[in-house]
Amino acid sequence: MTEIKYLPDSLDIKNKKIILRLDLNVPLQNKVITDHTRILITLPFLKNLILRKAKIIVVSHLGRPRDKNDKSLSLIPVFKYLK
Repeated sequence: MTEIKYLPDSLDIKNKKIILRLDLNVPLQNKVITDHTRILITLPFLKNLILRKAKIIVVSHLGRPRDKNDKSLSLIPVFKYLK
């Protein structure tokens, strides 16, 4: 995997909403992340947005849910990791 390319420094994103579609489809075992690689790759980019005072909205999914409410595919472990 490669790192995420940053937005130009000249782009004014202070207090702007930035919607990111990230691939956070990480492997889980008993609701514990077993490989953090996909999250770790996004951290420098997210930290850059935070330093530039952007309002970040992250959109992702986990697995391929067949049922509308498959709790085993919850992104809560990823949320807790990022928090």
